[in-house]
Amino acid sequence: MERPGTVLLYAAEDSPAIVRSRLEGIAAHHDVPLESLPIEAITAESIRLDLDSDQTRLRNTVAAVRPSLLVLDPFVRIQRIDENSAGEVAAVLAYLRGLQRALDVAVLVVHHARKNGASGGGGSPGHALRGSTDFHAWGDATLYMQRRGDGRGGGGDIVLTIEHRCAPAPEPIALRLDDRDQKAVHLVIAGGGAADSHASPVRPAAPAAANVETAVLAAIVAAHPVALTRAALRARLRLRNQRLGEILTALEAAGRIVRGDDGWQLAECESTDPGADSP
Repeated sequence: MERPGTVLLYAAEDSPAIVRSRLEGIAAHHDVPLESLPIEAITAESIRLDLDSDQTRLRNTVAAVRPSLLVLDPFVRIQRIDENSAGEVAAVLAYLRGLQRALDVAVLVVHHARKNGASGGGGSPGHALRGSTDFHAWGDATLYMQRRGDGRGGGGDIVLTIEHRCAPAPEPIALRLDDRDQKAVHLVIAGGGAADSHASPVRPAAPAAANVETAVLAAIVAAHPVALTRAALRARLRLRNQRLGEILTALEAAGRIVRGDDGWQLAECESTDPGADSP
């Protein structure tokens, strides 16, 4: 259900002038005056969500502004914890989850992947995120943007992959950065429509192991609330037993599925309770 409202943005790596310039570009692309949009920006020099004092400051700000969406960009600049420590990461993410629930605000956190971009053997792109695996398990809906091809000098296509806690993922989407108008730089679907008449079509990457994981999750979603045994999944998806076991283990660790006496089922979705956990 759509719920238009105010956006509260904290862009930790950019000056207020740069933030305004980028927002003006987005608004110009959509032919909407920036002044007409309900966007508020936090201009504090720093936010450290591992500190009780800064948690209180942010909570008070959100309570005063009452935004529909809080954007924190990027995670590495809003705390000084050890990102590889599951306990430290979990504490910050738990604070954000509590903020979301208490103040009925969607929370969007920008986070980076490891420099090598590896996903630990071809699983979900969430496995390539920096630091603790808590990041992958925390998100309700996650969008991954990866540059394919020669990334030097801005080359190569951009592939958008989408994951949702309680639904199968769509096919990856190939994007291109349209910078012909420097005042309205924006992303477009590569090779799609009149806006791309000057672009060479960019096809999404061929189905990879991440899509196999998606297929397993989709099968379990389709069967819900009936559990599927490992044998049933193998027969339906024609996967090797070892590979299927690896995928089931990864999905269970991410909190997406659970194993019961009758087989594998979709984990209880927070989003099934409209008032509980829907960012």
